[in-house]
Amino acid sequence: MDDLEIVRTKRGSECSFFCPALGMEMKLLAQGEISDDYIRKCISYLNNLSGAMKADICRYAKAFCIWLSGEYEKAKNGQSNYSPYLVGDAFLQVSEETPEQDILRCLELNTLCIYEPEDENIITFLLWNPDVWNDEHGLTVSIRNGKILYVGECDYAPYWVKGYFSPCKDETKNFVNRSERSFPMNTNSYESPFCTRYASREMQYLFSADKKFTTWRRLWVALARAEHELGLNVTAEQVAELEAHITDIDYEAAAKRERECRHDVMSHVYAYGLVCPNAKGIIHLGATSCYVGDNTDIIIMRDALRLVRKKLISVLRNLAKFAEEWKAQPCLAYTHCQPAQLTTVGKRATLWMNELLLDLEALDFELGRMKLLGSKGTTGTQASFMELFNGDGAKIREMERKIAVEMGFAPDAVVPVSGQTYSRKVDAQVLNVLSGIAQSAMKFANDMRLLQSFKEMEEPFESGQIGSSAMAYKRNPMRCERITALARYLITDTLNPAFTAGTQWFERTLDDSANKRIAVAEGFLAADAILNIMMNVTSGMVVYPAVIRQRVMAELPFMATENVIMDAAARGGDRQELHEHIRVHSMAAGAEVKQKGLKNDLCERIVNDPIFGVTADELNARLDPANYTGRSVQQVEEFLAECVNPVLADSESADEVELTV
Repeated sequence: MDDLEIVRTKRGSECSFFCPALGMEMKLLAQGEISDDYIRKCISYLNNLSGAMKADICRYAKAFCIWLSGEYEKAKNGQSNYSPYLVGDAFLQVSEETPEQDILRCLELNTLCIYEPEDENIITFLLWNPDVWNDEHGLTVSIRNGKILYVGECDYAPYWVKGYFSPCKDETKNFVNRSERSFPMNTNSYESPFCTRYASREMQYLFSADKKFTTWRRLWVALARAEHELGLNVTAEQVAELEAHITDIDYEAAAKRERECRHDVMSHVYAYGLVCPNAKGIIHLGATSCYVGDNTDIIIMRDALRLVRKKLISVLRNLAKFAEEWKAQPCLAYTHCQPAQLTTVGKRATLWMNELLLDLEALDFELGRMKLLGSKGTTGTQASFMELFNGDGAKIREMERKIAVEMGFAPDAVVPVSGQTYSRKVDAQVLNVLSGIAQSAMKFANDMRLLQSFKEMEEPFESGQIGSSAMAYKRNPMRCERITALARYLITDTLNPAFTAGTQWFERTLDDSANKRIAVAEGFLAADAILNIMMNVTSGMVVYPAVIRQRVMAELPFMATENVIMDAAARGGDRQELHEHIRVHSMAAGAEVKQKGLKNDLCERIVNDPIFGVTADELNARLDPANYTGRSVQQVEEFLAECVNPVLADSESADEVELTV
């Protein structure tokens, strides 16, 4: 960026630059006396956009400020293809419509986006409708991970009209205050709740059309480049032309062509050829549909597993902090959901973590062995490539290695043999990993739901949250209930790829396609949603030590009886006779509690029975809960040090996510 040419104009500063994160040339316009360092900071921010931020921009601002070029009408009519503009420290205007109509109209027009580098998680759009000019009204919309966080009215004209920007100070004009509703809303057809309520924008992007079809084009570029380098009649200029047009996909042209030819891959070959006229004759050379379809599926699953891994690490990090904090807090431990002995709150958290570590091991195993299909041809024999390369099998293998490296895999990460597709067992194995995460999450969520019923612990509960429409006092564990619901869906979803793998005939059949594109995508979206909620819950679990102690002390006298027997026997008592007295007193004390609703008076009965020879003070000293938790504290410390912390130290966590609650 040191060689950036920053031009000062009447409107402020402007410069053009390439944004790798978006893969496109962009123009930055800044208002007034803004330093070169600030502009460079803004550009650096853009060049390092996260996947979620990139998805927001791609969704909401694909055409940015094209009206400034004077080519608005041409672009609107599809006659012009201008690079997006990004504008800082300014806002654009909208009409005097309702706020939601303003937002919908402006997002539909994809008018303009600005950014706030001070907050790396938020993209801010300042909206203006070019069809309706009004100098006195505008809207600012802040978005994080695809969710509307804030909508405020701007009561100043654009900076090129009046010179500066300011949001409205009148709170009554803030139409949406931290709303978590996505815009635009679709109200007349079905939309998956994974998109509207549950899954993150980043995971949704991985299974989007943009991700899929740009990956197809990247694969076509990799194929053409390898064929060029290995001596086929593919020129460097053709490869460069293909590479220059990876992102400008004309979906309408592809859809129109598919209605004619009934083939999705060939329709996109056609659309790619429209913008690459010199290279259209070599697109997809020697390949079959599964070259782009299957390799893309593997790439998307790899990227999705990486995102799942980040979120799994985030949950483990939260639970590790929680376990350390509460490692010495005694609480009841249960077998058959009946009080059995004591454990600690932190020790119980290690049980949740241990299952998640097993899931992490399984995830890393699958991630580590993922392989591309490569270029295997119609039935896996590579016959078409043998024709192209005049029978030179070594070049075909080298071609696959080159493609693998370009797509981010090891040179040998290509399946050795296949039919037309990679084995559908891969999908089944990957979904099994996600199912394991769902199982662990369900176990955690069910434990939390029970603990919340006991009033020992609670999931986060927001200040304005409503627990029940009828019973205003209630604090329902809705987050953990949602984890359980989504986990049930994901666990059953694993049957889809299992049946698909088992019903593939010979070298391939097409009964996998429709099922696969739903089952795999929604499996990942469900896992993402589950982990989003777990990240939220584990970062804010509430513990009530007083309630926990009260419940412990109600049961501890029963648990302490073995120690009472041993002490009395050590003083010369008959162990069998002591046991019988304890049994009788325990049954009587239990009857007081269960039948009469009275307190547990077992301690008083033992003190009043001379056979035990123990005073009330001596017995109370025996009833310190910390004496009955075994090695819980040491187990927590050892588990964190030996099993968890090494994983956390070597792993990246995911960003926090906003939940629709």
